[in-house]
Amino acid sequence: MKGTLSLLLKTLLLKNNYRLDFKELEFQLLSHPSYPSLYAVTSVLEHFGVENLALEVPTDMQTLQQLPVTFLSVTNSRELVLVEKLDSGVKLTFNGNTVPKRFGYQDFLEIWSGMALGIEEGVNGRRDGKVASNWIPQVFLLISIVIPIILFLNSLPDLFQASHFFAGLVGLFISILIVRHELGSQSGLMNRFCNAYDSTSCDALLKSKGAMVLHLFKLSDACVVYFSVTTFSWVIYVAFGYYGGVFPVLSLLGLPVIMYSLYYQYYVMKKWCPLCLGISVVLFVQAITVLFTKDEWIGKLDFSETLILLFSAISIITVWAFIRPLLSAKRKFAELKIEHHRFKRNFDLFQSAHSKSTSYSTQLANFNTKEIILGNPNGKISLVLVTSPLCIYCKTAHSELEAILDQYPKDICLTIRFNIPTNDSANIGFKVANRLNELFLFEGDSENF
Repeated sequence: MKGTLSLLLKTLLLKNNYRLDFKELEFQLLSHPSYPSLYAVTSVLEHFGVENLALEVPTDMQTLQQLPVTFLSVTNSRELVLVEKLDSGVKLTFNGNTVPKRFGYQDFLEIWSGMALGIEEGVNGRRDGKVASNWIPQVFLLISIVIPIILFLNSLPDLFQASHFFAGLVGLFISILIVRHELGSQSGLMNRFCNAYDSTSCDALLKSKGAMVLHLFKLSDACVVYFSVTTFSWVIYVAFGYYGGVFPVLSLLGLPVIMYSLYYQYYVMKKWCPLCLGISVVLFVQAITVLFTKDEWIGKLDFSETLILLFSAISIITVWAFIRPLLSAKRKFAELKIEHHRFKRNFDLFQSAHSKSTSYSTQLANFNTKEIILGNPNGKISLVLVTSPLCIYCKTAHSELEAILDQYPKDICLTIRFNIPTNDSANIGFKVANRLNELFLFEGDSENF
């Protein structure tokens, strides 16, 4: 299962009191050329400045007791696994299946390769790296949910209206989870829910032919549209004083859908999809709510209610037809971005291209003592930054090189050279560069410049 290694690493960091930008962490891990491997994990931890140590140790009880409570390891079958030591054994979470399994100490030692990756415990929940702030979209999402509920409850609905409306909200929530799962959104809780037993798998059904309706659209899209339409229609109905007599008919029509879903999962796929079962339960509850209705809906359908339902359906389908491709395109772009950065970070390709390129000396014999040199002048790696004080696009390069210097101050020698017109002393770029050189040569050194 793609992305589960990032969930294991996230769990390891959280249990050791780290709070990072986990979206960036997942991207760095998935785009690493060695993914999935222990080396990729150590590289990502170093990228975030998390002290870590990977060792191959003897596979005995005494050594195991000396290891951290939580660490990453590799089994004899080369599977990456998160190990959490307990009083009577260990809890293992395997890469590809986030449902943990318990092993006795002796059973674990038999499958353990001896590889262990531990990290230094964070202090007071320290935050390393930039933590993404995503509370604004969550606030707007909460408001968009709360307002319709308040409008609905303000109309003092009866038992049928309330039970059908809130069941529809649950169905809409499950439908959104299904779409997120299809789009590759990873969640430890959701993965455990979908793969709780050997007989359960959301992927098995959602990726099957049975997940398509008439070969035109996915079952997940139908669920989102249906429950969005019912929820939106209910708000309009109660706002204008309609009873909602069209919904008992729709609810009873959902019973054949339940039967088909259960038949397909049990006899065809021979796997149960917990999310799909959740949709079936919601449809069944909505069908049961017919028992709470008034008899006035029997034998007649209000024309105005039907028009409102059609208006809601057309509106929701139009909006979803616009949003769904954007979500799919966003997913494809994210995958392409990961592949692009994995290609860029492939050291073997870089080394091959570098060995075939022409080398030029970067030394300036008459100016070596007059240049801005940061880091260690005798460092193993020499970098030359050609920049301009007026270059807007050079900001990113300066920030990245500053981060590299902070991480490897003894290994990097960074020389800064300015690409400016030297024959125009009135040029603002010339004045800024000249002043920077003056400050470095006469008032500072590479440590306080």
